[in-house]
Amino acid sequence: MGNAAYRLGTVRVRLRSAEPTLLLDEALRRGLRAREIVSEDACSLSLSLPERDLPSLEALCTARNAELAVLRRSGGRESLRRARRNAALLIALAAVALLLSLSSLFLWDIEAEGTETVSRGELLRALEECGVREGAFWPALDAEAVRSGVLLRLPQLGWMTLNVRSSRAVVLARDRQPVPARLREQGPAEIVAARDGLIVRCDIRSGRPLVSPGQVVAAGETLVSGRLESLCGETRLVRAEGSFLAETERELTAVCPLESEVEQAPRFAFARVGLIAGKRRLYFDFGSSRTLDGYDRIERTYKIAIKGVFSLPVSLVIERWEPRVLPSAPDAAAERARLESDLRALLPGELRSAQSAAEEKNGLLILRLQARCLEEIALYQEIEREGFP
Repeated sequence: MGNAAYRLGTVRVRLRSAEPTLLLDEALRRGLRAREIVSEDACSLSLSLPERDLPSLEALCTARNAELAVLRRSGGRESLRRARRNAALLIALAAVALLLSLSSLFLWDIEAEGTETVSRGELLRALEECGVREGAFWPALDAEAVRSGVLLRLPQLGWMTLNVRSSRAVVLARDRQPVPARLREQGPAEIVAARDGLIVRCDIRSGRPLVSPGQVVAAGETLVSGRLESLCGETRLVRAEGSFLAETERELTAVCPLESEVEQAPRFAFARVGLIAGKRRLYFDFGSSRTLDGYDRIERTYKIAIKGVFSLPVSLVIERWEPRVLPSAPDAAAERARLESDLRALLPGELRSAQSAAEEKNGLLILRLQARCLEEIALYQEIEREGFP
């Protein structure tokens, strides 16, 4: 069939009747233009005709108690309907592309890591006060103004930078480095004992020694004096220097519980899915009234975004509630070994000997460790000049 017939529309139909050839002859006498006539069997045949002749053929089949089935349509209205569907699809795709393009002009993902002196929350709060917040129109942001505003609000920071790509902002910050204190000239000082102990070894480089190895000293007792007297009776002040290794005694105590309540955890866990749009949450959950006692909540959030391309203000959140299982009562011997190991790690210097004693009281394991250590007890103490030059 020609292009004109295709533009008007063509329909392929099947006729079923007792005498299909007679029905076809009558249709041709009425002026119906049939093409591509194929006899399928004694009671049916198929043919093609213009779409505008279809109502007349349907009326004839109804009058003659014949069956008419449309096999396919081509050209004409069908092409127009397909074109409309394709146009609607193209318009929808264009609208999605436009929305994604417009969405990339707004901030939906802000990545900021805190520092040692400034927490992530404080940094995000300062950024929000300077205009860097979710939904902000980032082309209007002045990175230098944001940097100055944040550093003014957080004097603990020494450096900060703001990088924006698509709808994602990355903030890098560093702590302010303290200005090193000016080293003042060391003044006269003496050495005193930091704690009680038995002097084992000493090394005196300057000053007047007052104790010797094998002597027991008390905390605060002067070990090396910084006052030196000359033969003329004059006293001058110096800075005593030296080291004193002494055997000291220490007693440490640690406590841990030996009893714990064990819950009968539920035998099932469940999850719910939701969406986060901005600061609002919408959950698709049919059991929100369920009691959650005895469960631990685990949440995972998935941002709807393609890194470096676009980011939307919508996230998928999956919450999983898993039964809480409390640990059983710990083993007393294992807990004692653990506590003793922890206490030994706290001891200063070199461990000479140690004795431990444990007792159980009111559901608690109490461990006491007595140790003898070899440690440095020299402590420098400044001397006031008190009229000395």
